[in-house]
Amino acid sequence: MEDFFAIILAQLYSVKLSPEKHLRILIIGLGGGVLTMYCKNWLKNVEIDAVEIDPKIVNVAKDWFGLKEDERTRIYVDDGLKFINKAANDGKKWDIVIIDVNSNDSTSELWGPTPEFIDTELLKNCEAITEDTGIFVMNLLCLSDKIRKSVLGKLALLWPHIFSNKLPKNRNEILFSSKMDRNSLFVKNAFNGKNENLNASDGHAMCLLNEVARTLKEVNNNS
Repeated sequence: MEDFFAIILAQLYSVKLSPEKHLRILIIGLGGGVLTMYCKNWLKNVEIDAVEIDPKIVNVAKDWFGLKEDERTRIYVDDGLKFINKAANDGKKWDIVIIDVNSNDSTSELWGPTPEFIDTELLKNCEAITEDTGIFVMNLLCLSDKIRKSVLGKLALLWPHIFSNKLPKNRNEILFSSKMDRNSLFVKNAFNGKNENLNASDGHAMCLLNEVARTLKEVNNNS
């Protein structure tokens, strides 16, 4: 399991849910479909909408990584920016919105997401499609402290609580933005005993997720 996938999964696993609640997840940036499949296989009661701009990538995810569409998993071949803007205009909402887009520009200090996804107006639409009790998640791969602080500042204008998790020797920083505080959002000691969010029993992976969850911290635009 990749470190940044583990970070995302660990926190989603720890989200407080009522037993009857279905977790609606939007993922912008399908890639090989690995994150989509982790969420589908590890989390109970989830519905996933995944958006990928490149149809060839979708085919690779299906043909080589075993990603399948069904009543719980829908894949859209679309520009993620346009999808978000249209969803905001249509009043659609998800419990979890995840931006996992690589810029593929080695000359830039922002490797992920692309600059368009940290635009203020686009982030406002991301806030509009995220439930007030939900989480906006961004996979940030940034080599510039100035850009990082700018991103945190923009997020702080929309969400009062921003949490960060970054594992050692990993450049990816996962940002979780929410209108809920930590105690209201996440289950304490989620990996002790039974948790209704879990849909798998891999002991090694459980140990990894437990360690990952402990490193989450709240940040602001100055930290």
